[in-house]
Amino acid sequence: MIKVKNSATALLLAFSMLCSIIIMTPAASAEVKDSNPMDSCITGVDITYTNDSGQHTVKITDSGGPDTVEIQAGTTVGLKYEFTLPDDMVILDEDKYTISLPENLPVADNFKGKTGDIGKLGTYQINDDQTVTLTFNEYAATHESRGGNFYVETSFGGASSEDPADQDIVFNVQGNAVTVPVETVYSVKDPSIEKDGSYTRDSGVTWTVTVHSGNDRDNTGLTDAVVTDTPGDYQDFTGNASLQIGKEAPQPISEGGTTAPYYVKLDNGKIEFHLGDIPANTDAKIVYTSDVSNDIYQSNKDTVKLTNKAELGAENITKNPSDDGTVDVPVDWIYKGGEYDSANKQIEWTIQVNPRNQPLPAGATVTDTLAKFLTLDTDTVQVNGSDIPDKTGEAGEISEKIYYKTTAPDSNGKTKVTFYFAEATDTQQTITFATKIDDKYYNTNSDGFTNTATLKTPNNNEGIGKDRSSTTKTIVGLSSSVISKAKSGSYNPSTHQLSWKITVNSNKMAIADPVVTDTIDKMSNGTAGDHQKIIGVTAVKHNGDPDIPDVPVTLNVGTDADTGTVPFYFIDGKTLTVHLEDFGSGEDPVVLTVVSEVTDPDYYAVNGTHTVYNTAVLTGNGDAINQSVTAQQNVTSEVVEKSALGYHYDGDRLISWQIDVNQNKMSMTNAVITDTIPAGLTLQESTITFNGTTMKKASEANGATPYYTLEGSKLTIHLGNLTTAGTVKYETSVDISQFQDNNKALSYENTANLHFDNGTESGESSTDTQTIAHSVIEKGYEYTSGNLYIDWKVLINRNQVPVGQDKVIKVTDTLQEGLSLDTGSVAFYPVTTSDNGQSFTNGAPVSLTRDNVGYNETTREFVFTFPKDTDLSKAYRLEFRTFVTDKTKSPFKNTVNFQGVIKAPDSTSTDVVITDQSAGGDGWGTLPLGSITVLKQDKKDKTPLSGAEFTLYDLYGNPVQILTTDPTGQIVFSRLSYGTYSLRETKTPDGYKKSTYYKSGIKVSSDSKNITLAVDNTKIGTDTGHSGGGGGGGGSNSDVSSSSASSSDSSSVNSTEIIDGNSIPQAGPGSSSSSNPNETVRDDDVGKSGPSPKTGEAPLSLPALGTVMGMAILTVVVLRKKITKE
Repeated sequence: MIKVKNSATALLLAFSMLCSIIIMTPAASAEVKDSNPMDSCITGVDITYTNDSGQHTVKITDSGGPDTVEIQAGTTVGLKYEFTLPDDMVILDEDKYTISLPENLPVADNFKGKTGDIGKLGTYQINDDQTVTLTFNEYAATHESRGGNFYVETSFGGASSEDPADQDIVFNVQGNAVTVPVETVYSVKDPSIEKDGSYTRDSGVTWTVTVHSGNDRDNTGLTDAVVTDTPGDYQDFTGNASLQIGKEAPQPISEGGTTAPYYVKLDNGKIEFHLGDIPANTDAKIVYTSDVSNDIYQSNKDTVKLTNKAELGAENITKNPSDDGTVDVPVDWIYKGGEYDSANKQIEWTIQVNPRNQPLPAGATVTDTLAKFLTLDTDTVQVNGSDIPDKTGEAGEISEKIYYKTTAPDSNGKTKVTFYFAEATDTQQTITFATKIDDKYYNTNSDGFTNTATLKTPNNNEGIGKDRSSTTKTIVGLSSSVISKAKSGSYNPSTHQLSWKITVNSNKMAIADPVVTDTIDKMSNGTAGDHQKIIGVTAVKHNGDPDIPDVPVTLNVGTDADTGTVPFYFIDGKTLTVHLEDFGSGEDPVVLTVVSEVTDPDYYAVNGTHTVYNTAVLTGNGDAINQSVTAQQNVTSEVVEKSALGYHYDGDRLISWQIDVNQNKMSMTNAVITDTIPAGLTLQESTITFNGTTMKKASEANGATPYYTLEGSKLTIHLGNLTTAGTVKYETSVDISQFQDNNKALSYENTANLHFDNGTESGESSTDTQTIAHSVIEKGYEYTSGNLYIDWKVLINRNQVPVGQDKVIKVTDTLQEGLSLDTGSVAFYPVTTSDNGQSFTNGAPVSLTRDNVGYNETTREFVFTFPKDTDLSKAYRLEFRTFVTDKTKSPFKNTVNFQGVIKAPDSTSTDVVITDQSAGGDGWGTLPLGSITVLKQDKKDKTPLSGAEFTLYDLYGNPVQILTTDPTGQIVFSRLSYGTYSLRETKTPDGYKKSTYYKSGIKVSSDSKNITLAVDNTKIGTDTGHSGGGGGGGGSNSDVSSSSASSSDSSSVNSTEIIDGNSIPQAGPGSSSSSNPNETVRDDDVGKSGPSPKTGEAPLSLPALGTVMGMAILTVVVLRKKITKE
């Protein structure tokens, strides 16, 4: 009993000492979150601003920023906030966090309320209250290494006018207030002035002077501004002026300062406009008028360029900007106008001579040349309102001081009228007269008259210097149309007919014996042809008033072109002759509607457009009327169209074709389609239809159309007689052999020829092409700005072609330098392809083994071998992730190679550029990653051992990383995706027994993501064995300890397991290692025993742990021996 009791006491003591280990471990204090956790997450702010030297960007971090920045007032300041979310910061889906912006950088109006994405992490919204709300999503809640940025534009107004130099802008960066001193810079803009002018006969010259006040560094404008205007030659200031400053209403300003502080002052021929003070960045506009002096008539020029200079002055400027304004002013000795009097069919003319009352010498003349069809009305000729005599034909001295003469019409029908001024004058002379319009003018198609009046003086040297003339073209109300022609409607492809409209006598004049001759005389090549004929004509009286209906005119059929009962018509193939009844003056015009038919199949039985022409001639009143007009219109025809409707990518490898026939809906006799199926395609006869009905073979149709024949690749379709449009459809399969020799698109051109008896001899053809996107293998990627990984997607066998059942099919990818394969991300999916080949849907992933995934870390060669039971007639997608190990190697381009029974095509991705987002918003994160740390030490004295090489293998047995311990005896396999790994010591330190250490089933997961393994080695020549005894048997030479953040899986690493580096460990391949509650806990994880120590707290070291355990065991032994003796 005593023995038992003392044994129990010993065990209790040992247990107490072991428990002290736990007690010695310091407990972590509870974490208290900041009132706004995002303040401590802001890692930096990029400030983009503008000043006189251009645009700049500076970075603000928790360590501070620039000593001072100079920002131009009134400009936009861009802020790019960057943030990082700590891995231990718990984010839930739809969590919202708010970031405050500096109060003295108000959000720009165009950014208020703006929303955007922060990459994969969620969204941001810029609020009106100087805050930004970040809303995170499920991605942010489930990933690590999360970070992002967003961009906002603000307005910088500058400091107050009392203190324009400095102000502070405060940013919260990583929980610290970082102050950025800002010096306000005002944009310096020099004042300027602009001057422009315009001229009218009634108002003279109008000058506009615009003053731009600009601004100086103190943001002031102009003080006591004065514009001094120096008028050039031939200008007299009228005294009329107005001033408008900024957006104020214009106000008059005058000499003498009646609208002080604004006034006008005349000083030695200069005009001073006193404008008072003008604020910065404000325009002041002066508008004033000047008369043109009579001196301009001494210039001996038709046009004089007037120049005027305006100069700006002010008390606070030293440079006086100026600008010259110019305006062209005609020297008007004479000008002419005319007005049409439709009631009397005449034009009333006015000629102004000497409008500026200049000295006009005796003997001046004005000559006006009257156009053909105009006759002077001598009863209307006046000068200054008084009749003047007609002295035509008189010679010698004429006593009248003002008179006129006329000439007989010349060969062109023009008449001259000359007005004579015998005495000198210094006043304006106004000549008025009217001209009658000859009725013959209305027998023509014309748009008016052009008349020229010319002023001459004796010897051309008395003030005027040369002839002065004025030209007037009067066209108002003078359009004359005795015949016009236009198309009526459009070409009818079903009947091949065209309609034309001919309007006769729109002038409503009297016409005797009117005859219209209409000829189809020209075609698309401009020459006469036999492509159409006239088949009919109708006539109506047309008033022109939409409320008055047209009155039909019955046309009789003539015996020939010249014989018949009026009104009558006669058609002779291409020519139509119509004799109409006489028109009385004012009688409504007649409208003829002529119908022609296209007779040439090269026009109506083809695909295309041709232009046809038609000319009509009107004669009448004997030989007085003989006018012609020509019109044109298009003939558009379509009889056959071949269309490729698309390729079916869903596995049946079919192309759908369509042939539309007789879109003209014309009469076709014995229509036949001939279609040669392209090589590589096979016609599916059961799919041939016409207007939706399956078509029969000729052998089955018994002569009833439609039916088809197939001779080799030649398909002939007999449609019989057609009067309506029809549609033929069929499908062709693509031969498998077409897909196996390349990685390029396939293209098939197909032509259908339509022939019918009443068409062209060769028929009409139409061609279309079907292109099939084809790839044995093609590679794409997904990359989000800011991420340090790239997801690759390799589409295999897009067109689902058997590529060799029971063959070894491999995909090889040699990664570019700077990339590393995450073997745990490799996934292989069967793919469902949409019918249009534009989208692909993954099925359930295929289970993979080490036989399928091979990767060489050194050469970066990734080899994927298809599983043996893969159905190689289907499409698949291989997906995997690569980590970016060196951003400087960007851009990345990746090529995959397909190896199997077909030629080995390859596919290269486009460039992937690793970027950081600079505007808008962006965010990123990585899937949770773990690590395995190995501590290598001497078995006996625990001395760290360098030079030990360990190789880490993935689930598929591929080496993931090969590392060698450093002088501290440590290596860390980092950036490990969650998954199962194996570890082997592949090189033993010098002087130590060769290691056979191998450990499998090491699971990196969310529960155990940072694992530590301690591996001992024994020196050569050291005896590590023990004799049997109370310890329970022979000695063990294993001494490996491991730790992890947490372990609940039965196959996880045993944190207290001791394995000698020279023997097979207990938890080798296939073994199961249990958890140990006394695991070593790293400072960044939480073990089973509770919270782990925080950074800065020291966990119990391994030597201390060994010492305490040894003391406990020694106590048990001593007590047991003592009890035994007793």
